[in-house]
Amino acid sequence: MIRRFLHRDRITGQAVRFVIVGVINTVVDLGAFYLLSLIPGMPHTAAKGISYFLGVDGISVPLMLLGALVVTFGVMVSWKVSDRPREYFAFLMILGTSVLGVFSSLDLFQLFFFFELAVF
Repeated sequence: MIRRFLHRDRITGQAVRFVIVGVINTVVDLGAFYLLSLIPGMPHTAAKGISYFLGVDGISVPLMLLGALVVTFGVMVSWKVSDRPREYFAFLMILGTSVLGVFSSLDLFQLFFFFELAVF
């Protein structure tokens, strides 16, 4: 009798995990489809094939959310910086912008640009 309940709980737990993963995948896929249909872009240097295109695909959505969350927590943790706070927060915002730019760039040149800006 007890084994039957333990087996049922295990199956229920697996089903709940399966449903949660399915819902998350559906939301990410639908969000990526919607966001990829709204790609802002413009040709930058057409002769060299360099353009300015931003977009978010399925893997970039959670990475952008995580990056924004990390930058937000970084600002909250370092709120009481007393040694040159203007420069500190300016560089922190540049870092956050470049990290989000890496995750949302659709052009290889732009990806390298944002990556180098983040590494700077």
